[in-house]
Amino acid sequence: MEITVKDLWNVLKKSALFMVIGAILLSAVFWVYTTVSVQKVYQSSAKYIMVPKNGTVEDLTSLNNTLVVGGKIIRTLSEDLMNEKTMENVLRFVEERHAQIEGDTKYVLENKYSPSQLLSFFSVVIPDNDSVTTVFTVRCRAYSSSDARVLLDAFGNIINERSNSLLHGIFHVEVSAEPKNGALISPNITTNTLLGAVIGAVLPYVVVLVYSILDTRIKTEDDIKNRFQHPILGQIPRL
Repeated sequence: MEITVKDLWNVLKKSALFMVIGAILLSAVFWVYTTVSVQKVYQSSAKYIMVPKNGTVEDLTSLNNTLVVGGKIIRTLSEDLMNEKTMENVLRFVEERHAQIEGDTKYVLENKYSPSQLLSFFSVVIPDNDSVTTVFTVRCRAYSSSDARVLLDAFGNIINERSNSLLHGIFHVEVSAEPKNGALISPNITTNTLLGAVIGAVLPYVVVLVYSILDTRIKTEDDIKNRFQHPILGQIPRL
């Protein structure tokens, strides 16, 4: 059976109401599932800068003679820090700081994390190897907006402790942009809702189209012409 544009248009007219209902229902289902059942992930970021301890340009030249400032040294720092031991220290720092100040809510995690899990949640944006910039960005994902900030703040303190030996005592790392509460990065509620609406609209159309293709009953004059390939001599009117 040959399907024409006219056939597709007729199917669209037949299924229009079902398509609208399907789009509304399935988009609502996707919205509820996304907002209630899907684990939300938030991301916070902070910028760090390597600062000369005595504030002189000579220190920058000295470090540059030892290790290339920028991409290479930041990569070295990242490789040394991105391990489970560092993540254990991050979690320990949060626990200790919370215990030190009774009632302090700055260092409170809403969810539990393992060191291996945190290792996959942290990332360092490394400049090109030839870059001379001493500024780099660290990102942290977590299961709540405040958790992302707390973990990143703790990481900033750990990075200061570890950077002294790596930077040969010439530089230390300072925060140039404090971490803020994380922004929602997953799931994308709008995208998922729109996806539900599209699926809800397409499914009824496909069902009606398949039904029309499988329906071999003769209903119109065109059906007779397509089936028998003979001219029609006359029609019996409906009284």
